[in-house]
Amino acid sequence: MEAEIRDKICKKIIPKIEPFGEFYYFNCFYSSLIPVILLYNKSIMPILINGIFTYRINHEIDDLCLCAGYEHITNLKDILNEQGIVLNAKEKSNCIIDDIINSISSERPVITWVDCFYESIRDDLYMKEHWRHSILYYGFDLSERLFYIIEHDKRDDIEYRKKTISFEDVINSYQGYLKHFHQNNTMSYIDFSCLNLISDKVDMEQYKNKYLENFRLSKKKIDKGLVTLKDTIDKLLELIDDEDLLSQKCEKILLGFNDIIEAKRTEKYLVTRLFGESNTKIAMLDEVATHWKAVRAVFARYIYSNIYRQKSFFNAKNSLKDICNIELEYYGSMLKL
Repeated sequence: MEAEIRDKICKKIIPKIEPFGEFYYFNCFYSSLIPVILLYNKSIMPILINGIFTYRINHEIDDLCLCAGYEHITNLKDILNEQGIVLNAKEKSNCIIDDIINSISSERPVITWVDCFYESIRDDLYMKEHWRHSILYYGFDLSERLFYIIEHDKRDDIEYRKKTISFEDVINSYQGYLKHFHQNNTMSYIDFSCLNLISDKVDMEQYKNKYLENFRLSKKKIDKGLVTLKDTIDKLLELIDDEDLLSQKCEKILLGFNDIIEAKRTEKYLVTRLFGESNTKIAMLDEVATHWKAVRAVFARYIYSNIYRQKSFFNAKNSLKDICNIELEYYGSMLKL
C-alpha cells in the first residue's frame, strides 16, 4: 500500500459536501447517504416517500422497547438510479485504505460500515461497546494519514459534524465490523458517482401520489404496527403501576421513545412538504409528538432522580392512551386518501 500511496496526490477533499441535521431518518446509513444526494443537487423526497413509518418492538433491547420501524417499498439502488446517482458496492474491501483513496481521488464519496468499538474519536463507544455504524468519507491527507469524514459524537446525537479519522482507526473499525457484524451478501463498502448534476424537478403532487400509493401498499404492516402500539401501551400502563419492574426496564424503554420522537419529526417534515403546513394531519402529528415527549420526560426524570412521582406517571398514562387514539385516527385518515 505504501508504494502505491506515494504515487498518489497528497491531499484531496471533495468540495460542497455538508452534514445533514434537519432530522434523523431510519438509521445511520441514511445520515451518511443524504449529504451525498444533496451534493449531487438531487432531492431527498424519493427516499423519504419510500419509507412508511410503523411501530415495532426492538426485542434486542427489551420486549417493551417500542420503537420506530419503516416499510420500504422500492430498492434503494433503483431509487438512486432514477435520479442519476450510481451506487457502486462491494461486500468486502481487501485494502480499505487504498480503496477509499482511489474512490475519493475520482470524486466518489465513500460510505463504509464500521464497529465503533475501534473508533477512537467516539468517546461514548471506543473500547466500551461493539456498535454497528456507518461513516461517510469525503477527503484524505496522506501526509497526516487521515481521512475527512462526516460523523457524530454520540449514539443518540443526530447532529453530524465534519471530523477526521486516522488510517489506523479506519482499518481497525472496518475489520472490527467484518468480524463482529458482517453477514454474507451484504455490502460493507459503497462509493457514489452521478451521471449529471442537474437539480431534480420537484413535483410535489407526484411525490404525494406516490407516497399515498406506498401507504396503501403498506397497510398490513401499518395495521400490525398499530396493534403492536396498542398492546405495548397496555403493557406500559401496567408497568407504570409496578415500580420495581419499572426501575429495571425504564432506561431501555426510554431508548425506544427517543427513536419514535425522532421518527415522528421526520414524518412531520415529509407530510408538511406533501400536504402543506395548514393540513389537519400536521396538527395530529404535533399532538402525538407532544404526548411522546411528555411521556419521555417522565421516564427520564425517574431514571435520573430515582423518585417515583405518582402524579407525573398518572399524566404519562393519559398521554399514552391519547397517543393510541390519535394514531389510530391519523393512519385511518391517511389510508382513506
